[in-house]
Amino acid sequence: TVDYMAPEQCMGEEGRVDARTDTYALCVLFCELVTLHYYLRTVPTAVARLTTIVTEEPLSALQMHHKYGAPPELTNFIRRGLNKDPEQRYRTADEMVDAL
Repeated sequence: TVDYMAPEQCMGEEGRVDARTDTYALCVLFCELVTLHYYLRTVPTAVARLTTIVTEEPLSALQMHHKYGAPPELTNFIRRGLNKDPEQRYRTADEMVDAL
């Protein structure tokens, strides 16, 4: 669904869609678990959500830590997975497991 699309998917960059796109979606889920809500919940339409995913940063690690009490290690893990640049994300689920 739109809510779990990585920026490269939103931009239609099919050649850049790979396992890192999936790790992005999983980190969106981790962010939801930490904050108990989806960070795009106030964005009203799918088109606006696509734009937000591409142009804005999700909750910062500092916000997740101070507002929601998430440990810094977990927030850094999530932030890496939500990086807009796929080259900076986890390449595979195994790499995510190792990081956890």
